Amino acid sequence: MLDAIRKPFLFLSAILILLAVLVEIGAAILVQPTPVRQEIPREILRQLSASELSAAREQMNAVGQNQEPPGFGIQALARIDVILLLMVGLMALSLVIGDHLQGRVQGIISLIVGILVFLSAFKALFATLIELMIRVTLLLATPFGTIAYLAMYSFFDRAGAATILGLSWFLKIAAAVCLVLAHQRFLKQYGLILLFLTSLLGSFLVTFLHGFPPRFLVSITDPIAAIINDILALIWAIVTIVYGVIAVIKALKPR
Repeated sequence: MLDAIRKPFLFLSAILILLAVLVEIGAAILVQPTPVRQEIPREILRQLSASELSAAREQMNAVGQNQEPPGFGIQALARIDVILLLMVGLMALSLVIGDHLQGRVQGIISLIVGILVFLSAFKALFATLIELMIRVTLLLATPFGTIAYLAMYSFFDRAGAATILGLSWFLKIAAAVCLVLAHQRFLKQYGLILLFLTSLLGSFLVTFLHGFPPRFLVSITDPIAAIINDILALIWAIVTIVYGVIAVIKALKPR
């Protein structure tokens, strides 16, 4: 099978997934989020305390100056795509290194990446849950909590997020096409297909929860999308760790 693989398409697929990950984690050289310019309405200004007004202005300044993708959902999606990059990258790596080193290298890399993604997703999951609870509590604490929520969180950068998600969609679909062009037998690797579908499902979830609700609610639906994607990333990270441990044990056994 390795001899029949069209190597340029496989390498191109890995590069496209790498670019998708870089876009999702906010590589400024690839994409710049659209800055948001919005003034706090005078009616809200009159209702805010000095501390709430200061927090609102700091939040708005952060949105205008931040070079990272807006919200939590896109960065959570990147953790899934790191696993996808690992799988496709290891397939490409197997064409470069010999069979003698392939098992050891794949096991060690899978174990390290799986642990790092697990820790990152686990930490982000709890941080996002806390942030979601704060925002929901503010929104429901009428009238002053709702006013504070509208002042601090009602201006989610949907245009910038849509730009990043659109580019990510294109890169991952192009990577899938290149993988099929590399060899049709990749369609029989159900784990790889399931991981691609998980990544696309995560992209659809973030896109939907950014675009469907009213803009002032996106700051709540975005963390929900991030939590779901982080759970999916945790599941795939555990699978990757188990695979890495098994591969390392097999590599250490005497031949």
